[in-house]
Amino acid sequence: MISPLARLLWLLALLSMLNGCKRQSEPHVEFSGQVISGGKPLRVKWGENLKVLFCTVDQQNKPGEKSYMAISDRRGYFTASAPPGKYRIAVLLLHRDKDILHNAFDSIRSPFVRDLHEGDTLNLDLDHPTH
Repeated sequence: MISPLARLLWLLALLSMLNGCKRQSEPHVEFSGQVISGGKPLRVKWGENLKVLFCTVDQQNKPGEKSYMAISDRRGYFTASAPPGKYRIAVLLLHRDKDILHNAFDSIRSPFVRDLHEGDTLNLDLDHPTH
């Protein structure tokens, strides 16, 4: 038999979960793009994993507190959803947990800093990152 205290704790936990579900989160926008290398979409080989992260930055482009991960495929294309705003975009090509790109495009060093809005299409050219 369940004690009254256990029932009360169960009810409070349930109400807390329901209240959390009601909270309004920040509005997100959808955007997509591709990672380009050698003038073509980056090909992700078997055993490799392409990660594209959108890291918030402040007005001086210093790292913020949040990041959002894109969904990418083996042809370098990605889609993501995040609140509109300014982001440093990290690109990691991992093989056995090592970045094949030598951390040149990680969340600290990446030259890709963009203001993102609904429907934006991003071309992240690893050979010409300032374009």
